[in-house]
Amino acid sequence: PTTRDLTPYAGKTIRFAFFHSAYSGSGCSGTSFGWYVDDVQIEKSVPAFAGDFEQGWSQWSADNGVWQVGTPTAGPSACQGGAQCAGTVLDGNYPGDTDSRLISPSIQLPAVNTGEEIQLRFWQWFSYATANVADCDAGYVQVSVQDAGTGIWSAWATVGPATVYSSGWSPTTRDLTPYAGKTIRFAF
Repeated sequence: PTTRDLTPYAGKTIRFAFFHSAYSGSGCSGTSFGWYVDDVQIEKSVPAFAGDFEQGWSQWSADNGVWQVGTPTAGPSACQGGAQCAGTVLDGNYPGDTDSRLISPSIQLPAVNTGEEIQLRFWQWFSYATANVADCDAGYVQVSVQDAGTGIWSAWATVGPATVYSSGWSPTTRDLTPYAGKTIRFAF
């Protein structure tokens, strides 16, 4: 699912539209199947977890040391919101053949009732040298669950599709409903 934040319009009467733009200028040609939209919803929610990187690492961590927190001087050259964000090397290219996770603090997810969902929402910007090529560089959102009895964390499970192409900062969601009521960590 794709989401857009309507918070700036809270308390206002609005209309929204899905605008299909078919430009026939230089370099644009042909037609295709177009755009389809279904199951549109407006939801009001209170985040169970909210985190930015304005105070540095806080309770976040990284394995294998590629992730950094600060102000980027390469890539997007600015954070989506505020002055600090997390990125794989803030001042240049990430090193080849180096896997690394940015790991959240542990979070106790709330239980849900029938018809309710838990969504992880975040903004992302990415650029991979081999975009859209199978088995090459990509980003994955992963989840690990803590066993309530032993306290042991499960292996990392990938949630949703890989991230392989971006044209700028974009809002993104991943469904965490299957983990409702459990203590989890998520990672990028």
